[in-house]
Amino acid sequence: MIADLGPWCSFQPQSLTDQYLADLDDLDDSEGDDDAVDNETAEQDVEMDEDKEFDEEGAEMSAEKELSALTKLYGSAKLEDHMKAIHRSLGRAAPAPYTPEHAEDYDLVCKSNDFVYDLEQEAIALTTYVRQAYAPRFPELEALIQNPMDYVRTVRKIGNEMDTTNVDLTGVLPSATVMVVSVTATTTTGKPLPPEQLEKVMTACEQ
Repeated sequence: MIADLGPWCSFQPQSLTDQYLADLDDLDDSEGDDDAVDNETAEQDVEMDEDKEFDEEGAEMSAEKELSALTKLYGSAKLEDHMKAIHRSLGRAAPAPYTPEHAEDYDLVCKSNDFVYDLEQEAIALTTYVRQAYAPRFPELEALIQNPMDYVRTVRKIGNEMDTTNVDLTGVLPSATVMVVSVTATTTTGKPLPPEQLEKVMTACEQ
């Protein structure tokens, strides 16, 4: 039996210390790979954040833009023709399936969905315009009123009035918010808008 083990007599068992050092080497290699992956991922995240910041800055509406550039669909002949088509469809009996009238109504519904989306985007652009254009007059107001439509209605009511106690905001804002707005208005750092700028803001609010 011992003679049969001859080829194995030259084998030296690895000590626990050698095993531990070998494991440390493997661990270092693994951590190096992980660090490389983490660095690459971090660089990608930074690039994505930079791209996101660029897109957000490019999407911000400048208060200097004309309102016509923000409302290409609102008040257009295209929207007016579409609304006339809807009224014609509503004024007739429901068409039978697989008829030209049925196909026309289906196409009308699809186009209406597109119009609704486009109008929502224009509403967002208008509220952004109002917020930025009116900020010099009452910069604290945006933080007090989170709802965009409530903000626009409040701006339309206040305008260039510096004493908000003369402005009736009943029905526009909750009574508690009205009180906060009135108190904040007494210490605002804002100044009245030039007549031309105020006119643009009011026009945007009405739309």
